[in-house]
Amino acid sequence: MAPHRPDATLVKGISKYQELAFHIMPRRNDSFALFPMKIDVDNAINYLEKTNVNRSDKITLFDIILTALAQTLFLRPRANRFVSGGRLWQRNQIKISFVVKREKSDDGEEVNATLYFQPNDTLFSIHDRLHEEVYNARQGENPNAKDVKFFGSMPRWFIKLLIKLVWKLDKMNLPINSITKDLPMFSTIYLAHLGSLNMHAIFHHLFEMGTTSIFAVIGKIHRDTVVNQETGEVEVHRVIHLNFNLDERIADGIYWGKTLDILQNFIENPQQLESPLNLTEEQIIALHLKEEKSKTKRK
Repeated sequence: MAPHRPDATLVKGISKYQELAFHIMPRRNDSFALFPMKIDVDNAINYLEKTNVNRSDKITLFDIILTALAQTLFLRPRANRFVSGGRLWQRNQIKISFVVKREKSDDGEEVNATLYFQPNDTLFSIHDRLHEEVYNARQGENPNAKDVKFFGSMPRWFIKLLIKLVWKLDKMNLPINSITKDLPMFSTIYLAHLGSLNMHAIFHHLFEMGTTSIFAVIGKIHRDTVVNQETGEVEVHRVIHLNFNLDERIADGIYWGKTLDILQNFIENPQQLESPLNLTEEQIIALHLKEEKSKTKRK
């Protein structure tokens, strides 16, 4: 009987070469690849200035990056996979987790927030949900903050035992979904926005616990040289560094390269993000989304 997880579908028919890699590189720290990106955001900033003229709740560059990441994942489903228990899984939700500081100070408390995405999302729908999620993280109690408060009050021996249990069961592909669904280490992407703290991008460390295959860090906006691909001239533009730490077991370098090219195009040309993706039925099926499965069954 094939193993089953509540958060993913088993990927079948993979090559023996890829399957062997799961045994040669059983951990993320064995298989990570670093992908640094320098992205020209001049056009994106100009777009934001025009879009926000009559808006009280301003669209931000972070909104653009989140939307670009989500739409890229819908177009490139292999990027939404993970390896667990020596098997390859297709996640049935697209979710991105990130840290929110309640106060931008040395002692400001950090809270994890998570956004879930659907194929009909646009820049504006994601902006609205992001605004609500950040507000709840800073002013109220989101699910992750509640979990931290509850489990953090337990004795140290119990916390240690619980983490070992969660980790062990997950590696056996028997995750405790009531716990793991709110943990940021079980997201498609774990994202750090260091630019909001006026810091340059670094490469994020990996979590061996959990199922996250993509760790990303956004750096601050700054001026740097960019080569005009049409004229060959060197120009000075506003750029950001967006650094990725990727699990190469779930997709090869060619797949990741094309995926990041799509992402860069979305960020540098954000007008595209105003409309939802026009996905075919075949593309929807390939995503194995939980919500989309239930819609198909109702039909």
